[in-house]
Amino acid sequence: MILNELWPLGPNITGYPGGFPNGFLQRMKKRGFLQEPILHVCSGSIKQGTTLDLEITTKPTICADAEQLPFDSETFQSVVIDPPYSKEKALELYAKSLLNVPKAIKEAERVVKAGGFVSVLDLRVWQLGFICKRLQWYALIAIYTANRGPKPLRALQVFRKQESLP
Repeated sequence: MILNELWPLGPNITGYPGGFPNGFLQRMKKRGFLQEPILHVCSGSIKQGTTLDLEITTKPTICADAEQLPFDSETFQSVVIDPPYSKEKALELYAKSLLNVPKAIKEAERVVKAGGFVSVLDLRVWQLGFICKRLQWYALIAIYTANRGPKPLRALQVFRKQESLP
């Protein structure tokens, strides 16, 4: 199933730079993309499920690198990745280089259970054929945030992990 939708959502109300648009997680849950147990990678101010971020200031469950997740394989039903959207934002928010999203997706593929979802909210759309063998496209949703001033249109890419390969 491939969905192509536009989700007009409200502005970020968390006060955290780069936070999800208002109503984003509710839409994710309604569509079935968020199922427990959930891992939020680059979690910022999220307080739901297991949260992982580079900075302890956001009080994540685990402070670690998203390119080498410290979890056993097939631990989570859903993994949500929301990286900084540019080199400048990564430096501004974390004083670190931009996340290698293909590596983070490959790690998400490892820690998500068969039948589970890996979701990536980013400005870029990722071609996974050369990255992951068991993730298949499930949905591509444009996220428009009603906000003051111009905001970029973001892409929510949702992938579903297939059963074990023979």
